[in-house]
This record gives sequence, structure tokens and C-alpha cells, in this order.
Amino acid sequence: MNLLRKGIAICLHLWTSRPVLTTLAVLAACTAIFMFIEWRQGRSWRRYFTRAVLTDLEYAIFYIGGFFAAIWYPLFRLFDYLVRTSGFQSFALLAPFHPAVHIVAFMVVTDFAEYWKHRWMHASPRLWPFHSIHHSQQTMTLLTSYRFHFVDEIFNNVIRFAIGLIVGIPAAAFLWLTALMTIYQSIQHSDLGWSFGPLDRILVSSRFHNVHHSAEPRHFLRNFGLLFSVWDLIFGTAVLRAERPARYGIDDPVVPPSFVSQFFFPWRRNRREAHAPEILVDAAYK
Repeated sequence: MNLLRKGIAICLHLWTSRPVLTTLAVLAACTAIFMFIEWRQGRSWRRYFTRAVLTDLEYAIFYIGGFFAAIWYPLFRLFDYLVRTSGFQSFALLAPFHPAVHIVAFMVVTDFAEYWKHRWMHASPRLWPFHSIHHSQQTMTLLTSYRFHFVDEIFNNVIRFAIGLIVGIPAAAFLWLTALMTIYQSIQHSDLGWSFGPLDRILVSSRFHNVHHSAEPRHFLRNFGLLFSVWDLIFGTAVLRAERPARYGIDDPVVPPSFVSQFFFPWRRNRREAHAPEILVDAAYK
């Protein structure tokens, strides 16, 4: 009973903390602004209250409310222990340089690594079921940026942890970058169709990323970049100057609609298709 009380007290402290309340307030404000912009474009605000979008809201609560942190923290402590016992705190290759250099290097190297991690999630028959949850959304909103299975997000955190060690980025800068990237990716996942014009060749805009979520076959396996679109241009996966996709989502696998079902779906899918793994990717992306 005491353990239960302690757990509840920790949760209440977390959920009423300034970072969580501030994040929720910013998310609510951005959602209201985007709904207003879409209303001005002649679109219905009611789509934000569909079952699919409310599932995305559950994902947002899962990540903002500390539930994912409860899964990631033991892994972080393990990685931190391995680093400390290996005889070094970090490589900190850029230690002699100004912190701004650390930040820029971290952003570029991390985005390059996540570009290839992203392609791997699409190409791997075993990893695609985890990432397919993100692509199963047919109603794109800023909340779609939270619709990631926790295994998908663990991969991202491991990449950032490793690169942070190599580059030596300050902890405070890491937190600010994470917050800014969350806002930036929310804009990317909105269905506003915004473009940066010529800068689409460098940065990922809403329109550029919308193509990645398109259900049209000609857009499959395109526009993998998360921050910089230049990787897609270099490696031949970019689609520029595309119109807003007529439809989003995937036809296979058929992802269940609820948050809880999606939590277990990838393992069930992989077990069911153990003798025919090519089905996992071929039906939707080849």
C-alpha cells in the first residue's frame, strides 16, 4: 500500500510539474492555432475529435506524461553505467569548440543517423510493424508527431544518446533541442501543406513530409528526412514540388485503432507472419 501511495505521489508530482504543464499548454495552444488555420482554409475542425486523432492524443499523454520515461529510464541508466565503467564519460570530440558548434554538429549527425534508421524501419520485415503504427494515421494533424510505438522511440533515444556522447553536447542544450524538434515535427505532421519554397531542398517542410505519409504508390519510400531534406536529395529518395497527397495512411498491415491494441500489435504481427516475413513490407511498400 505504501508503495502504491508513493507511486501515485510521484505521478501527481510529475503531472503537475512546470515542464509537463508548460508542454501541455504549448500543445493546446498550437492545436487551437492549427484548427483555426484549417477552419480558415475551409476544413472542418471536427476531424480533431475523431477516434483516430484522439488515439494520437493518447500517445501525446503517454510521452509527455512520463509513461515512456518509465520505460526508457532503466535503459538510460544501463547505458550510463556502461559508459562510466568503460573508463570515459564521453568522447566529446568537439570539446575545444564553442557550444554552438556542438549543437549544430549534433543536429546534423543525429539527423543523418535517423535518416538511415528511418529507412531501416521501412525496409526491415521485423521493424516495419512497429513503425507502421505511425503511418497508419489517415487523418494527419500535429498530434500525429506523437504516434510512435515506444520501441521506435527507443531507437531514436539510443541514437541521440550515442551521438551526444561523441559530440559532447551540453545537457541543457539537449533538452532545448528536444523541445524545439518536437514543435518542428508537429508542424511537419500537420496537414496544412506549407512549403519553404526553395528551402525545401534543405529543410523538411510540412508538404515535404506529407509526401512521406502519402498512400499513393508513387510516394512510397520517399522523403525520409526528419530535419534536413538534403539527405533525400543526396541518396535519391526526394520528391519535391509535390501536391498535397489525396490520401494518407497504409493498406497493409491493418493496424488496430486503439492505443492499447497498437501497443501489442507489432509483436503479434511478427509472430503471426514468422513464416512469411516478406508480407510485412511487400504489400504496402513494393
